[in-house]
Amino acid sequence: HLKSIAGRKHVLLELGGNAACIVHEDADNLAHVAAKICASAFNYAGQVCIKTQRLYVHRAIADRLLTEIAARAKSYEPQDPKSTTTTIGPMIDERAAKRVEQWIEQARAGGAEALTSGPRVNNRLPATVLRFDGSGHGLPIVDEEVFGPVLTVHTYGALDEALEMAGNTRYGLQAGLFTDSLSRTREAFDRLDVGAHIVNDVPSTRVDAMPYGGRRDSGLGREGVPYAIEEMT
Repeated sequence: HLKSIAGRKHVLLELGGNAACIVHEDADNLAHVAAKICASAFNYAGQVCIKTQRLYVHRAIADRLLTEIAARAKSYEPQDPKSTTTTIGPMIDERAAKRVEQWIEQARAGGAEALTSGPRVNNRLPATVLRFDGSGHGLPIVDEEVFGPVLTVHTYGALDEALEMAGNTRYGLQAGLFTDSLSRTREAFDRLDVGAHIVNDVPSTRVDAMPYGGRRDSGLGREGVPYAIEEMT
């Protein structure tokens, strides 16, 4: 809407995302990977534009990784945001929490298995991990920006399948890939239409000096000190 009313003015827009993270069978230290993914998916109650929303795991390591993720996710209970030990606080308001709760219920009705879940209390939602048999496309919790403490999990047999599912979205802010293969890294870089492709880390990895911005419905232009100056002068 802002772009439509800006006319010919040059604008830089960051419009949110639906970030995918792929973990291939050659990824190192699955406990470390699980900790990274949970922090990325659930910190700030998932209200981060580059949070990990969709996780694609190679079938050879899926059970081991998901056991680690589920155990960690269960510890993410909403707490007082003023506490220094809190990792997941309330959502911005009850309306947002009800929307995410409804999306979770739709996914479970559509066949998703809840590896972790819990009841909503006002605007507080516990961490939810939903495992899908397939891509899950057609459900809002997979297709849209959830902006809540939810992680969807999908398994694959070949990297080509993972890249196809991860790229099947109208968003394109950031993506992550855990692998020990430079050729797989390059293949993902070539095929995923995102503003940044993070290697051996989660999509929410970012420092302010990095070029940052989205593709497709995730925005226009780049942030980061020199990039923002170039965009706006």
